[in-house]
Amino acid sequence: MLFCIVGTGRSGTTLLQRMLNSHPDLFIFPETHWLPKMYELFGEKAVHPERLADIVRRTHHVDGQPTTAFDKARLLTSIDGPVTVRGFTDALGGMLAADAGKRCWADKTPDYGYFIGTLQKLWANCKIIHLVRDGVAVASSMARHPGYQELARSEQLFWCPISLDFEPGLSQPRQSDPHQYVHLWHRRLQRTREEYGNLSAGSFREFKFESLTTEPNTVLREIAAFVGLNPDDEWINHAAAMIDPRKASKPRPLEWLEHFDDEATQMLFDLGYQAEQH
Repeated sequence: MLFCIVGTGRSGTTLLQRMLNSHPDLFIFPETHWLPKMYELFGEKAVHPERLADIVRRTHHVDGQPTTAFDKARLLTSIDGPVTVRGFTDALGGMLAADAGKRCWADKTPDYGYFIGTLQKLWANCKIIHLVRDGVAVASSMARHPGYQELARSEQLFWCPISLDFEPGLSQPRQSDPHQYVHLWHRRLQRTREEYGNLSAGSFREFKFESLTTEPNTVLREIAAFVGLNPDDEWINHAAAMIDPRKASKPRPLEWLEHFDDEATQMLFDLGYQAEQH
């Protein structure tokens, strides 16, 4: 794994994944969610690859669809005997990268923020890109997204623990409080930052979504230098053109500020975002 993109969710990681995935050398998993469960069950020991492939197959998005589509038979044929979580993931990432005509692979799973220390145990040279966005915009967006609505209903912080065999419609719907989405933004961001202490020096960077959308060429060059990609001008210009100016310039939903408690407000301030209505 060359790097992993993490974030609170609704913070622009999908846009960044699309931009970086357009690089001629790089394939990025759009979201996996299955690595923490694999590591929880098997740690660093070698197991039959069928057991790991089964976890991938059973890991679902909120709509019930598998997070990762792959040719199971072809992958298992390429693996000779028992394999570790890292070895299996390298085989799968390498296969999908080769299918896309790419030479290296990475991951974009916002929920892995709490798991980045373990990612570096598995891949010592893995870089971490943490994409940060104004919490007011994030909380407002979470409230409209079925995945975060499910997290609020189930009182979970992350999707990974409930993604295995998840089936939509099994939980009982209930009205979500706006404060729950502020809590999701704040606690997920805080949990990722707590993991920084488990990472090797110089192996992680925070970037702001707002900078990505207003200065994409600059930010993409910084990211390319950080992870070791060729900052090809043609790629950068193509990636920058993926930004939708209408989405990037949406007005800030200031009414959400009233749902921020003192700790969440302080986090906004610490990140450099306005914590008061103007």
